[in-house]
Amino acid sequence: GDSPLLTKPGINTPRKDNTPLLQCTRHMCPVRVHWHVKLNYQKYWRVKIAITNFNYRMNYTDWTLVVQHPNLNNVTQVFSFSYKPLLPYGSI
Repeated sequence: GDSPLLTKPGINTPRKDNTPLLQCTRHMCPVRVHWHVKLNYQKYWRVKIAITNFNYRMNYTDWTLVVQHPNLNNVTQVFSFSYKPLLPYGSI
């Protein structure tokens, strides 16, 4: 069930229809990142990543998701969102 903290006045005050603005989850985190390997072939692989926002008061329109994996050095195509590699040391 929902935590009694969600009904206290303040940042998580319910809306007029009494629905909380922060969904109570088992992991107690306002966001969830779910990923799994969709295709795993010898020459390439495809991963699906989904980000879910459980804090209905916050509109996270500018997401930054950092993923680290050795095969990401050879990324050839990205779908549905902008991709920019992080180069921690720049060009050496």
